[in-house]
Amino acid sequence: AVSPSRVRETRLLARSDPQLLRRIIQNLLSNALRYTPHGGVLLGVRRRGAGVRIEVWDTGPGIAPEQQRLIFAEFQRLDQPSPWGERGLGLGLSICERIATILGHRLELASTPGRGSGFMVSVARAEGVAVLPRTVPVGSEAQPFAHTLDLDVLCLDNDPTILEGMSALLVRWGVRCRTATGIAEVEIALAERVPDLLLLDLHLGTDTDGLDVLRNL
Repeated sequence: AVSPSRVRETRLLARSDPQLLRRIIQNLLSNALRYTPHGGVLLGVRRRGAGVRIEVWDTGPGIAPEQQRLIFAEFQRLDQPSPWGERGLGLGLSICERIATILGHRLELASTPGRGSGFMVSVARAEGVAVLPRTVPVGSEAQPFAHTLDLDVLCLDNDPTILEGMSALLVRWGVRCRTATGIAEVEIALAERVPDLLLLDLHLGTDTDGLDVLRNL
């Protein structure tokens, strides 16, 4: 739990996609908490020139210099598990780097073995608040994808906002898309027809994750 007395407000505004930037920060925080049994984790933001830098620092074991580039590769995990014996899939930091590249943000790492690590995301600073559509427009005003995909896709995510955006994007690509927020909805959808492709979120906010759903199909 986070004590309210340890939270400081900021007036800094960043220009980015809120859902994708949130996913980067969530992954970085999840990693930091997983490897920090003692000390603490700090999420902060500071002005850097014409931009904003969002930082996640921990007091975990740190990362050896020779491993600092490798951890951004897919399915690459550090030799040591977390203090609680957990071993992730090795996808979190790879996803962060890919999203950062798509958004045009710089992702940096600073780490000292035995002292901890810090991950920094550099984002353009916004001078005002702009309210943008939550989804990609679908219909006559949307620019169609160059090649339509003749696929039937079922998406599972416990976040309706993410499902809404994913569905809008897939429909724009010519995909027949169905969505589900829980296992029961997945079972109903599968009983109707088997999709060509399943897109499953790993973290579903329950004791069951996306891999458990896949194993039980």
